[in-house]
Amino acid sequence: LNTNPPDVVLLHIGTNEDPAFPYPTSAAVEDLYNIIDAFDPDISIVQARIINKVPDEPLVSQFNDNVHAMVDNRVANGDKSIVVDHESALNYVDDMIDALHPNAAGYAKMSPVWYDGLSSFMPACIETAPQTTSQPVAVGEVGAQYSYELETRGYPAPDFSLLTAPAGMTIHPDTGQISWTPGTAGLVNVSVQVQSASGSTTHDFSIDVSSAP
Repeated sequence: LNTNPPDVVLLHIGTNEDPAFPYPTSAAVEDLYNIIDAFDPDISIVQARIINKVPDEPLVSQFNDNVHAMVDNRVANGDKSIVVDHESALNYVDDMIDALHPNAAGYAKMSPVWYDGLSSFMPACIETAPQTTSQPVAVGEVGAQYSYELETRGYPAPDFSLLTAPAGMTIHPDTGQISWTPGTAGLVNVSVQVQSASGSTTHDFSIDVSSAP
C-alpha cells in the first residue's frame, strides 16, 4: 500500500492455504480489509469468490459464502466493495493445469469476470481526439540508426502513418516508433498522421542530419 497506493484492489485470496493451519477464514480476509481501510477508506475492493480445486473442495465454496457475507455486511456499513464470481466461471475438467491453478483457457475466462466487475463502477473512457505529447528527436547522423517513438494522449489509441518522410524511414502503425538510417547529410522534413475514431492530427518536425565523423 505504501509503495504503490492503489485506487482499486482486486483480491483473489485463499487458494494456497498452508496445510499446517486451518483453512482460511472470512475473518482473516476481513483483517486485510481493515488494513486497506486504515490506509485509505476510499480504496475500492473487488473481492473474488475464489476458484475451486481439483477435485472439488466443499470448504472453498463455504469459504466463498462466508467472505461474500462479510463483504455484504461491510458494504451495508459504507465500504466500497463488490464481489465477483470466479468459482463458477471455470470448468474444472478443461480449465485447470493442476489442482490449484488455471491453464490458459481458465485464465482467459477469469479476465472478463474482473473486467465486468470493474466496469460496474469505473467511469467509461470518454473519446477524445489524439494529441502528440512527445518532443521529436531533431538530430541524426549519416549511417547511424535514428529512432523516435511518438507519445500521445486521447482515446481510443490512434494509428500512425507517414505523410512526408525521407526514403527508408518507417513508422510502426500501432506504437508510433519511427526508425531510419540516414544516407545523406542535410535537413529533412517529416510529417506523421495520428488518427483514431475520435479524430486526427499531424505531427510535423525536421531532422538535422550531420555527416559521420
